[in-house]
Amino acid sequence: SSDAQADAKPKPCLHLTLSKEASDAVIGRFAPLFARVVADRVLIRPCMTEAHETLPLRPLAVVDDGSTQSLLIVPMIPLWLGEPDLSGSSVAGVGHPVLPISIAEEEIPKEATPPSTRPAGADSAAATADTSASSPPLPSPPPDTVTEAAEAAEDVPTLWEQVELPWQMLEAAGVLIIERDSNAMPMSVSLFGGADSWSGTFPSGSGRAPRTVSVRLIDQPTSDTLGLVGRTAEPECGFCRFMKNGPCGAEFVAWEACVDAARDASEDFVQKCGKATLLLKACTDAHPEYYGELSGGPPADDEDEGDKPPPPPPPEKA
Repeated sequence: SSDAQADAKPKPCLHLTLSKEASDAVIGRFAPLFARVVADRVLIRPCMTEAHETLPLRPLAVVDDGSTQSLLIVPMIPLWLGEPDLSGSSVAGVGHPVLPISIAEEEIPKEATPPSTRPAGADSAAATADTSASSPPLPSPPPDTVTEAAEAAEDVPTLWEQVELPWQMLEAAGVLIIERDSNAMPMSVSLFGGADSWSGTFPSGSGRAPRTVSVRLIDQPTSDTLGLVGRTAEPECGFCRFMKNGPCGAEFVAWEACVDAARDASEDFVQKCGKATLLLKACTDAHPEYYGELSGGPPADDEDEGDKPPPPPPPEKA
């Protein structure tokens, strides 16, 4: 009935995460350049509600800008049954689906004046691009894209914006040419002048200045060799993903289920889950090569906030 449909809860927005094997393949092929290594989630702005247990992914290009390193990713099957829902997006479009590989542990200063997004030396592409000396100058980006990128740079970027920013700058400057489908999802890319790679310096602005941005296209054989696969799933905290991906994943899942059951029953999880906690602690103690990071905490997930506490200490014996 219409009343039942009105009362139905909307589907939650899902995250697109890589399998452990795919994440390892990315790190093995593209050596992390910065301190914080992630390579586990593809950042896509529109809400994804359709479940996909196996989602083939193709990397199109890799970028680093001195503080971030990421891949531009295209899903090989449609993510939406119709047009993507952009109601929760901070930008009017799909943007750039990116997989962060590594991120520098540094604070990005705020710029007082909106910057230009045009790379230094853009009128002499041969000075920075991996093309011949006869290459024509880079095209001027449309005024609206420059204005939008400059206005967006007035505020200190979030982690997501920081990772996507070099892709926005490259496309706005005409260095990176992106072919998109009817939903604006990137399908293929090329570089100005037909090069396979490009490196250039963007002038002061966009949250940090100056910055040297390097981009390299990824050919089909390399993409096929990587064989990246992801899945869509409900968001979970970075700590949970860290634990599940380690050698004590099964013990953590059992502990997590116990905590959930205790919360649902309004019981004290410390008392209820003592056995599960001891089993989890014994396992993590046996694998310090992985869980040694727990002493300082696993990498934080800036997009998610988990509601589960970390494993409590075992209950004291009477």
